[in-house]
Amino acid sequence: MESYERIAIHGLPIVAGLATALSILGPGRAAPVSAARVYGRLGPDAPVAALRVVTLRDTGDGLEPEPCAELVVELRADGRPVDTWRGTSDDAGVAESRLARPAAPADPVVPTSPADAPPATVRVRCGDAQLAEGPLVPRALVWTPAAGWLDGEREGPVRLGVRLPRAVLAPPFPEELLVVALCPECGPDLALRALGEGLSLEDPQATDPASTRAAATAGATHAWHLRASALAPAVALELEARDAAGHGGSWRGELPVTNGAMWLDPDTSAGLVVRAPGPQRRVFVSLLGRDGRLAGLALPLAPDATRFGTARTAPDALPEGALLAVLASDPAESGSGAVAWPLGPATPTLTDPGLDLACDGLPEAQAHEAARRRATRLPFVAVILAAGLAEMLLAVRFARRPPRTPAAEGEELPTTGSRGAAVLAFVGLAVAFAALAAVAMWVAF
Repeated sequence: MESYERIAIHGLPIVAGLATALSILGPGRAAPVSAARVYGRLGPDAPVAALRVVTLRDTGDGLEPEPCAELVVELRADGRPVDTWRGTSDDAGVAESRLARPAAPADPVVPTSPADAPPATVRVRCGDAQLAEGPLVPRALVWTPAAGWLDGEREGPVRLGVRLPRAVLAPPFPEELLVVALCPECGPDLALRALGEGLSLEDPQATDPASTRAAATAGATHAWHLRASALAPAVALELEARDAAGHGGSWRGELPVTNGAMWLDPDTSAGLVVRAPGPQRRVFVSLLGRDGRLAGLALPLAPDATRFGTARTAPDALPEGALLAVLASDPAESGSGAVAWPLGPATPTLTDPGLDLACDGLPEAQAHEAARRRATRLPFVAVILAAGLAEMLLAVRFARRPPRTPAAEGEELPTTGSRGAAVLAFVGLAVAFAALAAVAMWVAF
């Protein structure tokens, strides 16, 4: 019997170690999880939902894109499919889908709109695996009038005004400014001089105020076009106008700059042309109209003759009714360099052009994987605890056993010191084992 006890005392820690290794490195090891995030910008009256789907994988060390060759995006209402999009996500895990929203119930008396439709949910699958599901909640878009006149310090009888039609400068790309003067007594020789801090400026070009709607509306008597490129994070412009009769005035103010922003060529007749100031590999584009996001694009950037990363689209890439193009280097369009460019003159400005996270399947996938790990590891933890309890009982039993009676003359009794050392050794094993069980439990939970 004693020999079996000795085998158990020495073998139980081995069993516990194997159980711990299997719980962590075997079936209970952490497995990567796949999920999807869905972004959009949907107004209450939008007839379609243009959704950006990002498929990704959580490896435990971070998130990385996971392309999907059989991506299915489904819009559902009242438990039934309304519209389905099928396609693939690219090597960045991005796919652009476009689905029709559920129709509102017909009413012969009161006209209905998409806002009267039943609530919709979006479901994303890759093959047979569901990646995300959640409600698609519309949010009103707040539009404001087109960019107005910039604030600045004015001096002198000649009243100068400055307007930046596209609202922002993106270093180091050029933008055209409109400068107007209100001075009925000034002659046609009124000349404009421009100085810039952190700006590259071209010579002002005089134009007929009547030919420019903004200048004509302001009642300007003189007008100039001025091209400026920001070369610094913060820039300032100083203007001075004077004619031969001595009439003069000045304007000084800061110009709005979005650092790191990608630039959209204002000429969109042949399609969109996007240029990036840095080493970005792709640009994510959202095309917005009055009622929300109309379409989205994910375009690769490659250097061209300008040496900037450039992306181009076909002329028909612009959907009808598009007012703004939001450019960003990340699919969520949440980075500091995200910028909204107007697609035409006098285009209104959207107060908040960012995308909404319609649904995120990652938290649910992570919770499901954590529950699986716990369910798989708990039996191993139970084995470790049972072995630890047995080890402790055997150590106590061995410590309480009386010394053996010498069976033959000359046999020596075991000394108290050796017995004490044995007890300490076994207790030490039990304590170490208990620590192993505690570690296994901590890892499991």
